[in-house]
Amino acid sequence: FVLSNHYLNSGTDLQRLDVVSRSPIQAMLAEGVDGATMIRVFCQEQHFIFKFQTALDKNTAAQLNFIAAQRWLGLRVQLLGVLIVFSTSLFVVLFNDYLKLDPGLIGLLILWAFYFTITLDFWITAIANTEAALTSLERAVAMTKLPEEKPFLTEEGNEPSPTWPQKGQLDFEHVCMRYREGLPLVLNDLSFTISPGQRCGVVGRTGAGKTSLVTALFRLVEIDTGAIKLDGVDLSALGLSDVRGRPNSLSIIPQDPVLFSGSLRECLDPFGLSKDEDVLD
Repeated sequence: FVLSNHYLNSGTDLQRLDVVSRSPIQAMLAEGVDGATMIRVFCQEQHFIFKFQTALDKNTAAQLNFIAAQRWLGLRVQLLGVLIVFSTSLFVVLFNDYLKLDPGLIGLLILWAFYFTITLDFWITAIANTEAALTSLERAVAMTKLPEEKPFLTEEGNEPSPTWPQKGQLDFEHVCMRYREGLPLVLNDLSFTISPGQRCGVVGRTGAGKTSLVTALFRLVEIDTGAIKLDGVDLSALGLSDVRGRPNSLSIIPQDPVLFSGSLRECLDPFGLSKDEDVLD
């Protein structure tokens, strides 16, 4: 018990470090496969190789320390087993004149002591590894506690008209947004109006808030204060299906094109809301 308790004080944390440091490696592999062309075009091979090697070194260090902790436990359990077998043999040798044990029984006692060592090693290692492996369950439970998106459907009585939006006037009114509680605001008291039919371009350096505007507009992140209105309707009062799912509502053309599994028509009209003639146009 003392050995396993001492091992678990560090073994669980080392296992957690191993699991956490493995995620960036898997993410970089996926990014490297998907973006191999862009990496070569901008001659960033050495940069990504360095990032991958750094992440790999961190994971290897955590994994080696975890394996070393396991070997530390295994060695001491084996030494404890040797001590038990030695004590049993010494007891039989010293007190056999008084106990008058048969040679067969003496051999059986030593054999039991030997198997007790194997069983002890198995149980301590199994308990320690099980508790260390529970870090994966711990991460899964943490995922279930992440904040959920707002309701998908609009509450009864707040539904917009079937033809909404008709004009397309967009109003940002004193909008403040942050990506997570405790982080600084990425949009701070932002107000502007885009009139119907007006074309508007947003220009700025990296980190200026261009992507944050789209994030707030599509409610990928809920705003802290203020209001975003489309044709006078506050988007925060609608369900996500009305904000993102209406055929005549908000739409986006991403920077990186994506083709879903299926036919080209299903990619252009995944919900089957348009006729073939409209898709061809």
